[in-house]
Amino acid sequence: ASLDELVANDGQRALWLALDGVQDPQNLGSIFRSAAFFGVRGVILPRDRAAPLTAVAYDVATGGVEHVPFTTVTNLRRAIERARKAGLWVLGSSEHAERTVEQVDAARPWLLVLGNEEQGLRRLTLESCDELCRIPAAGTADPASGGLGSLNVGVAAGVLMAALTR
Repeated sequence: ASLDELVANDGQRALWLALDGVQDPQNLGSIFRSAAFFGVRGVILPRDRAAPLTAVAYDVATGGVEHVPFTTVTNLRRAIERARKAGLWVLGSSEHAERTVEQVDAARPWLLVLGNEEQGLRRLTLESCDELCRIPAAGTADPASGGLGSLNVGVAAGVLMAALTR
């Protein structure tokens, strides 16, 4: 789909995704599978420094790629700005965010931006977000207790999509 078609917004509560440098085709496939399950309206993929839609991604998605429209862009920041002009709010995911996903107003039309497996969102992408949120860790995973503090991007995507489509 074209970017403008993809982010067309009727003002209703809905969810779109943008991926900022996801490198692993298995994560990409997992994200598409979850996006189809949760009714995501579209996915924005960067052309460079990101996993391509290979046979591995298609296999892991098991139909997700065929059910969720997507577009590939050369400049993610410009694509985010066009989505904002179409009426979408931009929500970045970061393990360093102060607010949790439960504190986000899920009634808005959101463009959820997910970052790279190791480094998260790039600086310019972070600056393009209206809000940032994190998934709260529990028990021994809590970073305050010396735990992990973050999830694999494919898993985090599913958790965030579930929370925002509740």
